[in-house]
Amino acid sequence: MKKEGFEAGKGASRKRSLSKVNEQNNDEIKETTISSHNPKNSLELPYKKKRLKKTDPLAKAKAAALQRKEEKVRDLEERELQKQQHEKKISERKKRSRVMMKRTRRGQPIMKNIITGLLGKLEEERK
Repeated sequence: MKKEGFEAGKGASRKRSLSKVNEQNNDEIKETTISSHNPKNSLELPYKKKRLKKTDPLAKAKAAALQRKEEKVRDLEERELQKQQHEKKISERKKRSRVMMKRTRRGQPIMKNIITGLLGKLEEERK
């Protein structure tokens, strides 16, 4: 109502005189220009609020995808390790079987190889 020229409490039909309205507007303008040039009053100006970062709507999905990817990598590493261990076992078995299959001229197994194999098994059990 003030901007339209009516005074509060005096009845809605009475308008203010234009000179009073112009004087009040001029005073407000002067105050704002003075406060903006005065370095002491510059601190009193309202500060700008920091903009909050928007939350990522796909954050959960991205986290889940990253976790799945890490699990996949771990699984691949484990498989590779198991494969290497399996190949190592097979090669040791083949070596052992070659040694155990050796025979004398008369077809008897070589006792030295059999005894060393048995000793090796006993030592593994002891550990």
